[in-house]
Amino acid sequence: MSIWISGDTHGYYDELMARLARSGAQPGDTIIVTGDFGFVWRHPEIRAAFFKLRKENYRFLFVDGNHEGFEMLAGFPLSDFCGGKAQIIEPNIVHLMRGEYYNIEGRSIFTFGGAYSHDRAMRQIGYSWFKEELPSAEEYLHGEETLAAHDYKVDYIITHTAPYSILRAMQFDIADEELQLNSYLDKVKDTINFKHWFFGHYHQNKTILGKYTCLLDDIIKLPE
Repeated sequence: MSIWISGDTHGYYDELMARLARSGAQPGDTIIVTGDFGFVWRHPEIRAAFFKLRKENYRFLFVDGNHEGFEMLAGFPLSDFCGGKAQIIEPNIVHLMRGEYYNIEGRSIFTFGGAYSHDRAMRQIGYSWFKEELPSAEEYLHGEETLAAHDYKVDYIITHTAPYSILRAMQFDIADEELQLNSYLDKVKDTINFKHWFFGHYHQNKTILGKYTCLLDDIIKLPE
């Protein structure tokens, strides 16, 4: 089966299905979302979209962004998944955790979610934004240990935000509150041997330096 990568979905079922329809993705394929998946949330409209999504014959994997229902995600246990730990929300909906390394359809993938909500002022803490949107010290350390355990080699890296130097090169704004995370990802970039890096968060479709791709509504098929 094929693997496809796409950007923020924010719990919009119809938009996600439209992306898949124009992509050529087939039932049974794996779809990886680069954060702000947004379907696991207590909001009634999003719950309705989630119930539709869980009936689809695709496997949806996602790293967390900053716009996620973290209080709901916290209720799911960690399970073994493709060589790493993940939260299996439904048989076809899986949360890929920060600092984990997976082997998915023959590709090795390192994931590290999280980002800062630039729109916090318009949101309510504990309801529409959560302090867990940014990584903890333990998660940073876990990521470092995971990379060391795999000799700093991986096929693909999937995050929500991006390394500091890449954001500067793309002339994206960098929030002071997110700087620790961006700097950490810069260290990952300079340490690990990888083929391509995918991220979301910035609501653009753009590739820079040949191997860093920001995604919104584009959907990209990984090489077989």
